[in-house]
Amino acid sequence: RYLNPLDINTIKGSALKTKKLLLIEEGYGTVTAEVLAQLIESLGDKYVESHRLYSKFETLGVNKEHEEDVIVNAAKIEAKLKAVL
Repeated sequence: RYLNPLDINTIKGSALKTKKLLLIEEGYGTVTAEVLAQLIESLGDKYVESHRLYSKFETLGVNKEHEEDVIVNAAKIEAKLKAVL
């Protein structure tokens, strides 16, 4: 709902309300980087504590342990949320 087209005003409104933003992406961080760039440009002199969580830029093999280390999962999201809040 917020990504296509990117509704930066909705994201900005939420971020200004809470003064915090956590962007999560299963990919390599390119989408979250764009969202953050647009948000910073639209905020002007207002401050929002921002954090990003995205997958490591590595080639995945068939090893499950390696996959869990590289890809964003529920445990990583929970840990990041606890750290941010």
